[in-house]
Amino acid sequence: MADKPNTHQALLGELTRLRRRVKELEKAEAERAQVEQALRRQAAVLQEQAELLDLAHVTIMVRDLDNHILFWNRGAEEIYGWPRQEALGQITHSLLETKFPKPLAEIEAQLLRDGRWEGELVHSRKDGTTIVVSSRWALSFDQQGNPLAVLEINNDITSRKVAEDALRRTLGELDQRVQERTAEMTAANLALTEEIAERGRVEQALRVREQELQAKTQELNEVNSALQVLLKQQERFRIDMEDQILSNVRTLILPYLGALLTMHLSPDQRAQAEIAESNLRNLVSQFTRRLSAANLGLTPEALQIANLIRDGRTTKEIAELLRLSPRGVIFHRQNLRRKLDLKSNKVNLRSQLLALT
Repeated sequence: MADKPNTHQALLGELTRLRRRVKELEKAEAERAQVEQALRRQAAVLQEQAELLDLAHVTIMVRDLDNHILFWNRGAEEIYGWPRQEALGQITHSLLETKFPKPLAEIEAQLLRDGRWEGELVHSRKDGTTIVVSSRWALSFDQQGNPLAVLEINNDITSRKVAEDALRRTLGELDQRVQERTAEMTAANLALTEEIAERGRVEQALRVREQELQAKTQELNEVNSALQVLLKQQERFRIDMEDQILSNVRTLILPYLGALLTMHLSPDQRAQAEIAESNLRNLVSQFTRRLSAANLGLTPEALQIANLIRDGRTTKEIAELLRLSPRGVIFHRQNLRRKLDLKSNKVNLRSQLLALT
């Protein structure tokens, strides 16, 4: 009979432990459900982010710390030519045959130190052609702060680099020609200086030798005539030089700008390129010279707006091209009408500007 209380007490203790265990299991189940819900939300966010990255026109890839590709967006497929299933798992620098601006070890050291790196790289496409990209790397970390993966975003700037190289060569040729012309003008100025010094010596000799006044006066007249001829030749040389520069602008710069405008540019890039082309054409235009020669006191901005009005641009188009407000463009239009003495609103401003061409 003495064992019954002990058995009853043991059963009560076991029941208490079971109830406590049930509560612990219920709590663990609730926590597990919360974790599963959080994971589902996180998975949905990651899926949405992946879909957004796929819509980007630039190349976006994620690689592990051993440079194996973990994510390869649609932009990377279009630019490099490898479909996603072929790129995943590949070593990015081997796949793209990357050429770095400095040793890769230095770049990776900077990435680990700063968490990011930016620079220009040369990559190879699947078809063997090469492109130049503006590359940005960002390091991601786990919850403990340890490096986890690298996000790499590349933007194809091959066309821009080709245009820059062409413009650099053109400017170098122009600079060389200017230096040559400057040297020639310096030599002409030295010769002229020597001629003037000789004239001074002749005049001093005339004062000392009055008996040769008549002969020396004639000699001075001849020297003056020679100087006039030299000055006229120099003026012709200046005009020829201006014509040569204008011709170079037409043949060496404007065609490259025209080619650049046929390429795939962002709206802002296209607007800036169109402004550059318009300004260069205005430099070689007789219209700008005549409008400036009219002594209207126009600012460079007003001259640019006058050229765009003459080209048939609307107020809205001019405002977008020059990044002005439409009210600012209207103010310049009214100022042009006042300076051209167009009192009547019925007189077309563009027609008057075309008459100056």
